[in-house]
This record gives sequence, C-alpha cells and structure tokens, in this order.
Amino acid sequence: MKNHEWTEAVAKVLPFVVKIETPDSYGSGFLIVYQPQGKHTGVAIATAAHVVKHASDWREMIRLTSNHGQVILKPDYYEVVNFEDQDLALLEFLNDGLLAFPSICLPWCNKNEVLPAGSPVGWCGFPNIADNYCCFFGGMISAACAGSGDYLVDGVVINGVSGGPAFVLRGNEPHLIGLVSAYFPNEATGKPSPGLGFIASISPMLHFFAKENKVIAETKRTAMARRTAASMKRKSSKSKEYSGIGSDIVNK
Repeated sequence: MKNHEWTEAVAKVLPFVVKIETPDSYGSGFLIVYQPQGKHTGVAIATAAHVVKHASDWREMIRLTSNHGQVILKPDYYEVVNFEDQDLALLEFLNDGLLAFPSICLPWCNKNEVLPAGSPVGWCGFPNIADNYCCFFGGMISAACAGSGDYLVDGVVINGVSGGPAFVLRGNEPHLIGLVSAYFPNEATGKPSPGLGFIASISPMLHFFAKENKVIAETKRTAMARRTAASMKRKSSKSKEYSGIGSDIVNK
C-alpha cells in the first residue's frame, strides 16, 4: 500500500476520533452514529467498555476532546450501552453542536469478510505519552480470530489508544474493521517484550442499531430536568436561575 494512500485515509479518519477522559480512566473513541432529529443531533461514540465502565457505573462526568473542541458531559446527559462479555461500549448523547463531527460516518467492511494474515491495517487514538495528539499507528493482521470478526495485529498499541478506530483501505477510502481493545505483551522470558494487539469487531454495535432501529434521544434524567425547569418557570416567571441543558453540559 502506498504511503500517500494511508496519509489521505488518516486525514479522513481523524475528525471522527475523540479522547475520552473520566475521573478513573482514559482512552479513545470514535463517532459511529450521527442522527439528525429536528433541532437535535444524536450521536454515538464507539469505545472499549473498560474505558467508560467506572464512569458509567458510578455516574461520573466524562470529558470528550477532539481536534475541534472539548465538551464535559455530566451524568444526566449521556447513556452508556455495554455489550455483555465484550470489550465494547457506546456513549450516547445529544450533541447539538457541542463538538464538530462530520455528518456522514465512516464506512465499515462487510462483516462476513475475513481479512487474511499479512493485510495492512491502521488505527488511531490518543496515547498517554502524547495525549494532546491523535496519533496514527499501523501494522499487519497477524491472525483472524475464528468466527468472531476480531483480529490479532502486529503493531504498537499504547495506553490511551484503547477504543480508537481500526481500519483498512479500500482504494483511498478507510473502512472500519473494529476498535483497539487490548495489548498482550510477551512475558515468556519473565519481562514484557513485544506482543500482539487485539482489535475487537464492531459488528455487534452495528447489529444493535440495525435490529433495534435505535434512536438516540434525551436521557430520562435530561427529560425530567427539562420538565422540572418548565414547571419552575410557570410557577415563577421571575426566576432565571435555571439555565437548562447548558448548565450540565459545558462546552469549552
């Protein structure tokens, strides 16, 4: 594969990638669903479940950073969908212009296609050793994990890149195959040495949206907050303390 083709592909992928920070964890993610809904836009960020599990369980704030801005989501304004027994999660919220995302998501490879060993593959994310930069990494498919759509890859997987998109090229176009889930170092000699990265298939996420005809909407907590605010305004037109969704979603 020619270098300029990878350069063009990476430039197309980067606008979709976000850094995910919680009080307990740090990782990457990428836009997988973009749903215009009248005045609102629902988005879903794909990531590794271990990146957001603690924040989801304990209802903590989550900060998202992209190349185009930053947003802090308080617990009432996001939902996390976990996929049982898989290191996959969806972070859903109403974006409404908080982060600048492309309106058309990246294409993905046919779920029935199995990439052979030796196929070039790339991935992106925010490594903790340079967490202000969304970095590109590349390697080769070492093996396809039978029947799962997952892959073992020969390449660098650094802390912080978990949840980032993995993709191959179709012509000059990047096509998603999964997300970065883990790295397995070789510890046979008693000390870590180069090992294998693990790319988890995103097919369960795509199946979830297709099967459920899923629509990203306000969380129940958000809707309740809005109704409470409307009630307060009716009771006292003088009160202007409530600032709606902007008080719990901070755009920087």
